[in-house]
Amino acid sequence: MLASPNPSVFFLIRMNMQRLTPMLYPVEEEPIVVSKSIIDRFLQDEKDNANLLMLYTFYYYTAKWQRTNQPKATITYVSQGLHWTEDKVRRVKHKLINMRLIEDMVLRRDDNKIEGHYIKVNFIWCHPPLNPLPWSGGEGNSLSTNKETYSSDSLPNGHITVGMFDLFWKEYPRHVDQGKALTAWKRICNKSPKERPTWKEIKASILRQKKSQRWQTSTFIPHPTTWLNQSRWLDDPAEMISYDRENDNKPDTIIEGGERWTRQGKYYVNKDGRVL
Repeated sequence: MLASPNPSVFFLIRMNMQRLTPMLYPVEEEPIVVSKSIIDRFLQDEKDNANLLMLYTFYYYTAKWQRTNQPKATITYVSQGLHWTEDKVRRVKHKLINMRLIEDMVLRRDDNKIEGHYIKVNFIWCHPPLNPLPWSGGEGNSLSTNKETYSSDSLPNGHITVGMFDLFWKEYPRHVDQGKALTAWKRICNKSPKERPTWKEIKASILRQKKSQRWQTSTFIPHPTTWLNQSRWLDDPAEMISYDRENDNKPDTIIEGGERWTRQGKYYVNKDGRVL
């Protein structure tokens, strides 16, 4: 796509009595741009390829006229706008979330009460930059490619955000149930700042706990979902002694992943007979 030197203002040349009449081109009227790579992902879904494109475009359109990358678009609002059932909206929306093209955002006040539900639309094209909403987090273009990306060489300051989950997953030594872990991570990110840790706290805790006695045995490293749900970044590594499988230092029962596990010889088994 060829871009104008100044995409925010275009001129309509109108031949009328030899005069040129300028026409303002506001940002909410800019093109809705969906990249080839995104459409390729939609086409891989044989059942909902058209629905995915329709819903993503609707969120994109709503973001444009609300002039933010995090528009207010409830299930009921989308259902009425697209003439879909609410169940259909939820189903297709869930697929867009799994593709990381949108995110559910919850705005909370300082007293932790919910003030509103919003949809964060990723990969929006816009120029020039607009001022972000005061609660959207960070500086930059509130109608732009806004997918958060971080590297270990450039660690973010402040409280964790949904976009930092990949950093956590890369750092955490046990990779099981990624979907559940992401849900737990989002739940923490939706808490008030007072209840939400910073990324530096999370990473420092993981690095310290990796050196603990208990974590030297991989089976005793908590599932990431458990670690997040139980705020285990607050655990003191000095108290994380190892469970010796060959002697009585190992307890008869432990709680892991919200389940009770009973010691049977060298291993722990849950009520379904699954070995930890």
